[in-house]
Amino acid sequence: MKGTEKGLLKILDGADKRLYIPVYQRNYDWKKENCDLLFRDLLKLITTDKKSHFFGSIVTAHLSGGGSEDFVIIDGQQRITTVSLLFLAMINAVKNGDAEIENQRLCEKIMDTYIVDEYSSDEKKVRLKPTKDDAEAFNKIVAGDVDRFIDNSNVTNNYNIFYNSIKEMPYNVDQLYEAIRKLCVIDIFVENDDDPQLIFESLNSTGLKLTEADMIRNFVLMGLEAKTQEEYYTRYWLYIEKNTNKTKTANFFRDYLTVKQGKIPAIRDVYFVFKKYAEDQDILPILVELLKYSKIYNKILTSHTLCKDIDITLKRLNTLDMTVTYPFLLALFDYAHEVELPEEDLINTLSCLETYIVRRLICGIPTNALNTIFCTLHKDVLRMKRNTDSYSSVVIYILENKTSFSSFPKDENFKASFITKDIYSMQKKNKLYLFERLENGDSRETSDIISRMNDGTYTIEHIMPQTLSNDWKQDLGEDWSRIHEEWINTIANLTLTGYNSNYQNKCFKDKKLAENGFAKSPLRLNKFLHECEKWTETELKQRQQLLVMEAMKLWAYPTTDYQPEVKHENVHSLFEDFDYTNYSIKSYSMLGTQYKVLDWTDTIIGVTKALCELDKETLVDAASANGNVFISNKKMEYGKFVKIDDGIYINKNSNTNAKIKLMKYLFDECNLDQNELLFEIN
Repeated sequence: MKGTEKGLLKILDGADKRLYIPVYQRNYDWKKENCDLLFRDLLKLITTDKKSHFFGSIVTAHLSGGGSEDFVIIDGQQRITTVSLLFLAMINAVKNGDAEIENQRLCEKIMDTYIVDEYSSDEKKVRLKPTKDDAEAFNKIVAGDVDRFIDNSNVTNNYNIFYNSIKEMPYNVDQLYEAIRKLCVIDIFVENDDDPQLIFESLNSTGLKLTEADMIRNFVLMGLEAKTQEEYYTRYWLYIEKNTNKTKTANFFRDYLTVKQGKIPAIRDVYFVFKKYAEDQDILPILVELLKYSKIYNKILTSHTLCKDIDITLKRLNTLDMTVTYPFLLALFDYAHEVELPEEDLINTLSCLETYIVRRLICGIPTNALNTIFCTLHKDVLRMKRNTDSYSSVVIYILENKTSFSSFPKDENFKASFITKDIYSMQKKNKLYLFERLENGDSRETSDIISRMNDGTYTIEHIMPQTLSNDWKQDLGEDWSRIHEEWINTIANLTLTGYNSNYQNKCFKDKKLAENGFAKSPLRLNKFLHECEKWTETELKQRQQLLVMEAMKLWAYPTTDYQPEVKHENVHSLFEDFDYTNYSIKSYSMLGTQYKVLDWTDTIIGVTKALCELDKETLVDAASANGNVFISNKKMEYGKFVKIDDGIYINKNSNTNAKIKLMKYLFDECNLDQNELLFEIN
């Protein structure tokens, strides 16, 4: 195997060359963001003096049983296919009058050199041979028969992305071609005695892949002079990695971007989103800001802010693995330092967060909505907060006014769920948290329950055992089966012990009076058991009541005296039951960001696109569902359907209230609070 630096087009060039993509390769799957990034890079090359632009590696080998100019692409099919689609988009844009060109023979040259061989048989005419599913779509584009393009193919989608980008670019096709010529790759050719499979596995093994953080580091430092690289690495990057525990650096960048942009990028897209965010900015101020936020991130990760009460709450949130709160916490602690937020205000805010999360956990409310809630919560607070308002009072008001999947459970629901919930079957992290809180409460004299549960010193004990002996059945009475079924895994029947293996299914008296039994246990959770002579439904109800009282104290529903300014009559939320007939729209605010619009059609398109960015998978599912005439996974014959994204079309030819109905439906499907969408109307 040998590798040399080579211009990408030299790999494609050759009168008789054919490039085959083997069947074991995945289908072509470059996304819109990948295509957009490549196109932006090419436009930059037009305006700079750079002689080349690195475009990854291409691994090829001779096709087994093929001719001397037949090559199989072991690695690099995504890049080669993409550039071929870009060439086709350039050719057709010129043909259709949608792009300017100076050299009238350039398109002919591109087609004959890189796309087809006019003198070969039909079977070998097209130089690039994608896998079966992609080949059909690719060949349709080569043929230029627009009516026969395969709409649901990623090949076609990316061709269209490039075509539309070419239409809008301020340059001619000649300039774009010269930029493509600057793309350089490492050309790795597999010799006959090399094992292509081993090479493929090595190139694609998880151990060798760059992380999102690795790619961001390369992006930040690679283009700088050696001296500046060293300075920025040692002054900033090294500490950013250290502060974020290195393994969590990619997550940190995701949370940072969420703070800055108000939307959550997918973890796999962090590099692309960061590059788009930073590419037109001076990198030094960004590094300075990243270092500042990384210090905050470290305080959150380690629960070490130098304020004991804050650290205690952060530690509890980390026990619950509530990383979903990190974008909000980053913004909150930065703001707290900037405006010198009172410590008590900060403590009250975190306490409210903890209670909100725990009550939802106990009530079994899905967690999907939390991402969006904490993504925008800080901005929502600043939007509503007046100078005289405490920060925590506004947070409480906002969370208490959430509805549907974002709701803050009231006392009645919390109590009902707390006493009946199957605590024993909860995730380990949640059990660790609950037993630690119930054992220690708010006492300053605490036991390290979590560490002792993790190392096995303490285990969860069923007071009434999971398997009942005859003695237990007798003690419980005739209704033992119902009692056992109803109470076995509830909090009333669960406690902690260091001697679980010794108890097995012994009767209650033996469990209590054993050498290390309940009677001698120093744990607060076992205090009630000291006083019990038996364990029946009566005792279960009594202990249940005691634990409910403790829970209502530990996770008390917060109160606030905050009241927002009186809402103008021309502003309504999506949640309201309001008839918008004969009303025009001036703007809408979604998740704290305001957008000016021309009409309701602009609104439904903008809202749907924003939802698509947040949760495309859910929207695709909604579009694929039967029975909704306003959204579809394909362009329908009736109405006027407009494409939002791949597999998502909406009917813009509907009345205003139908559009409102669709937005309500989509918000519910995405588990978003309808109050997060506001309309300013005339």
